[in-house]
Amino acid sequence: MTDAVLSVEEFRRLVGDEVRQTCADHGWSFDDAHKRGIAFQIWFGQLLAQHETLDWEGEEGIFTNNDLKIDVAIEDSDQKALYLIQTKFVSVGSNPPLLIEEVSYFFNRHNVLLDHNRAYEVASDDLLGYVGDYQQRLDDGWTVQFYFVSTGRASDQTKAHVAELEQTFVIDNPGISLNLLDFFALKEYYVEAQSLEQQIPDEVRIDLPRGKFIYSRQPRPTIVAVVKANSLVNVYRKEREGLFAYNIRSFLGCKGINRDIVRTANEDPKDFSTTTMVFQRFARTSISMSIRRNSWAKNFRSSMELKLLAL
Repeated sequence: MTDAVLSVEEFRRLVGDEVRQTCADHGWSFDDAHKRGIAFQIWFGQLLAQHETLDWEGEEGIFTNNDLKIDVAIEDSDQKALYLIQTKFVSVGSNPPLLIEEVSYFFNRHNVLLDHNRAYEVASDDLLGYVGDYQQRLDDGWTVQFYFVSTGRASDQTKAHVAELEQTFVIDNPGISLNLLDFFALKEYYVEAQSLEQQIPDEVRIDLPRGKFIYSRQPRPTIVAVVKANSLVNVYRKEREGLFAYNIRSFLGCKGINRDIVRTANEDPKDFSTTTMVFQRFARTSISMSIRRNSWAKNFRSSMELKLLAL
């Protein structure tokens, strides 16, 4: 499934139908707003588990008592990743605007959790099983992914505010990630989760500007080229996550960033200016290159350089 074949209206029907089905599976009435909200929590938890390749049963870590505004908590001990989620199921048809104060309040749970005594005062025993050692997890190299997920609509101001908050948090805790998924971002997230199961494309075609690439046969056949960022974006839009099926990091999901990556980005940002792809064979013309059975290193950025290495 790709973004091109899942329209906004189709996604509206899909979310409504699947949340309704989750209610039915649990013997709940979809007309009960509280039960409908819990069903949406379960639905997104399952979607996140699919997206991040997590083993999650679909009931564990669900909180229904407004516990620190955290509705779902999921941990991945193998990858040392903790997911803290708040969900808001509002009108799928009209997608009402999100309140910036509500979004900000949830993401600032990070500061509450850093205060060990305060967290113990307000969190339930069940939630403390996930966040009681919050600071220790961060010190031990865990990443913490906060998700505010809603079928409403986020304004540009709200999105910018979340980005600013994240920049503030990662100064001292680089393992923190703030993810705001309004209805439209949730649609993209859903499509990406489905595309993780796509087959590896047999061929990818990339335009190479005339005279803007270097080809060498030794020590291995290699092409170093300057490629428009839009060309990379277009390839991804067509192939989605199938591009990364050979890349082992694809199976790790979105685990945030570690301190070493942050240090390199701050001290030596030029190291993040390339995208590397390993492939089995290619055919080259004066204006394009056809690549067979490829494996991309997932490091897309707004750079104009593409480095291609052959096995």
